[in-house]
Amino acid sequence: MIYLDLAEVVAIARAVNKTPHAVADIGLLAGAVERPKATVFGQEVYPGCSSRPLLSCIRSRETTP
Repeated sequence: MIYLDLAEVVAIARAVNKTPHAVADIGLLAGAVERPKATVFGQEVYPGCSSRPLLSCIRSRETTP
């Protein structure tokens, strides 16, 4: 599986938002970017669904004041 790294995701966010300050919490984004790479006992934790952790990160950020 091919994964995006943090720099690529930040570049996409900057391009979409048309601003250099496109990410409010870089730590939260970094965790979401790395999470799909997780394995347990040699098995992928999120097989075939690499966007699920990132989407949950975005949703949690939207609901946080």
